[in-house]
Amino acid sequence: RILTNQIYIGSLAQQRYTTISFKNHKLIRKSEEDWTVVENNHEAIISKEVWDKCREVDRSAAHGRITKSGLILPLNGFMYCADCGAKVKQNGHSKNKRTGERNYFYTCGTYSRIGKEACSSHYISEIQIQKLIVSDIKAKAQFVIENEEKARQEFLAHKQAIVDKQLLSDTQELRKLEKRLAELKNLIHKVYEDKLLGVVPEEICMETMNTYIEEQNQITERINVIQESLEQSKEAISDVDTFVELLKKYADIEVLTREMCFELIEYIVVGARPENKNEPRIIEI
Repeated sequence: RILTNQIYIGSLAQQRYTTISFKNHKLIRKSEEDWTVVENNHEAIISKEVWDKCREVDRSAAHGRITKSGLILPLNGFMYCADCGAKVKQNGHSKNKRTGERNYFYTCGTYSRIGKEACSSHYISEIQIQKLIVSDIKAKAQFVIENEEKARQEFLAHKQAIVDKQLLSDTQELRKLEKRLAELKNLIHKVYEDKLLGVVPEEICMETMNTYIEEQNQITERINVIQESLEQSKEAISDVDTFVELLKKYADIEVLTREMCFELIEYIVVGARPENKNEPRIIEI
């Protein structure tokens, strides 16, 4: 695939696989940091910037559900329930009899699957949430236009707080995973020794070893994701300047598009509808 093969950006990745031993030739995919990558090895087909952006979109949880009419609504995949953490998913639509226009609505995924004993519906319509987000984008754009430096500093402080919290969480998880990875390495070595010495039957050794190797591969993949996240966190502060420029670009928007969502929004947390209609509903963008 173009999104995972660096050959398309002019880089040549080598030594991506290894084997268990000189006797067992089962291939094991190495972590990306252990690859040998030759950059600018040949002429690139696509730019690094385009490739990075495509990978970012591909990794995003916001792939989106396609409606029966073949549409992916702008906010599909971006919204999460404030109470249970599940995705707030598109769950049907109503139709205006006079105009024929469809108004899609979203509900909590847990509520949709299990029912009200697990979580409340968190019902919100596409029209409501789009109107709210468009209004928020325009307000922030106006803030930038009126006082760009003040707006930038406020966005920067907010971003830094999020980055610091995520860095702490990622670092703690990384330490635990690396510790378990070292344990697995020793366990695999011990099983291999037992096999050679005939202490344990070969079939049991291989079954145990394959279990350890599978866990090892899963942990390695997770470590790669965390390390990539840590690298992105270090660069995240520079994203504020991009965000400011995008706000200027969308200062006069009236309709939300999926492109805007990918460029401006990481995720949206949807609070429950308050029982008292006079109380505000919490929506975090």
